[in-house]
Amino acid sequence: MKESDGKYDNQNVSLNDNDNVSLNDKTCLEAIPYKQALQQNGWGELQPIKTALLPVEPFDPLQLPMPFMDYIYDVSERQQAPMDFIAVSALCALAAVIGNGVRIAPKQHDDWIVVPNLWGALIGQSSTFKTPAMKAALAPISCLQKEWYKDWLKQKEKQEIEERLETLDKREKERQAHKAIRKGECEIARALLYETLSKDNAHDDDVSRFIVNDVTVEKLGELLKENPRGLLMVRDELAGFLDNLERKEYQTDRSFYLTAFNGDDQFTYDRIER
Repeated sequence: MKESDGKYDNQNVSLNDNDNVSLNDKTCLEAIPYKQALQQNGWGELQPIKTALLPVEPFDPLQLPMPFMDYIYDVSERQQAPMDFIAVSALCALAAVIGNGVRIAPKQHDDWIVVPNLWGALIGQSSTFKTPAMKAALAPISCLQKEWYKDWLKQKEKQEIEERLETLDKREKERQAHKAIRKGECEIARALLYETLSKDNAHDDDVSRFIVNDVTVEKLGELLKENPRGLLMVRDELAGFLDNLERKEYQTDRSFYLTAFNGDDQFTYDRIER
């Protein structure tokens, strides 16, 4: 093992076979001394790096779907708010209504499927009408949610009545099966008990809501189970939401939202509660 005396070892390493110049650490450091370069005007004075963002291109309303243009123009004119805010909110609302029931196949002979899951953010200074613009853009979906929620309540009432009738019918058949067993009629009892097996009355297509606001990921998972087509999460203060995700105790939340980004992944909770 070779001992080092603190000096540079003059072990040269050739750059390539055709290069006669050999370099080591010492020659690299002494190649162009900084002071000498300044004296020869080789390097100028250090300048601060500009961190200003590049200007954002103006929003082109012609890129909007035709049914949207009149509504977005109208809201923008009445509220004197940028069309960007209204258009982004309206498109996200439309994506939430469509949900993951419509999917895109970019390749003809491939199983690659993309869900049109949109994520939008309104970035602007204070008092630039971000909240009013978002509220106006989401007004149609809010009205639609109220109508759907009324229908869902009616369907839920009917479903509860059917479940109660099924419970009463189950008790009656169990009573009849008990009598059949006493008489030794096991096949009849078995047939009666088979009819009492619980049936899945869940309606996957029933939608109770479209929008959620301040919600934990655990509760959001339950709501997504009830609304398999997806939900629109609306947060008025985006900065506070992102700050929470940076905290250590919100690591699970970060994983959940990253998984939910594509709109077609699953996120399973398996926890023991005490």
